[in-house]
Amino acid sequence: MSESIRFRISRDRKRAAEREVESWPVEHDLDLAALDVEEIVQECLSVHESDRQVRQLIVRRLLLEKVKDVARAKEQLREIFDSSLRLFEAVGQRIRQARQLGFRVAGVAEFERAADETSRWREEVQRWPEVDEGMLQRSLAAYERGEHRPIAEFFDELHRSAQ
Repeated sequence: MSESIRFRISRDRKRAAEREVESWPVEHDLDLAALDVEEIVQECLSVHESDRQVRQLIVRRLLLEKVKDVARAKEQLREIFDSSLRLFEAVGQRIRQARQLGFRVAGVAEFERAADETSRWREEVQRWPEVDEGMLQRSLAAYERGEHRPIAEFFDELHRSAQ
């Protein structure tokens, strides 16, 4: 699967936001610092929405069977979510610093929900099976050799064993 335009834009946006957070001046006008934190919180919310769109795009392509390399799609989503979680952690530190200085930062509740949702998405992707073209070919060959059983039979057996 080639990288989508959304994926590349999302990746580059996060890199720019991470650079800004990392290079935050230690000596900073406190009032401006609080406003900067609010701006980066809003940027994180925008990044989260972009992640949602990329996630939906990849999942939609998977469901339409338009993805030949599921492992690559899984890796792309992992990369997206990992970079977002790193950004959220860095911004979370800035939020804590602003709060310690007595500033109220707007958008924190939404920011925390976005971070939690991104973490859930990351965990969801981790549970995806590892499937590649070779595995599919081996599975189809086994099926053609008669090495399979109907799913209903499997679930019936599972149900009987649970009683």
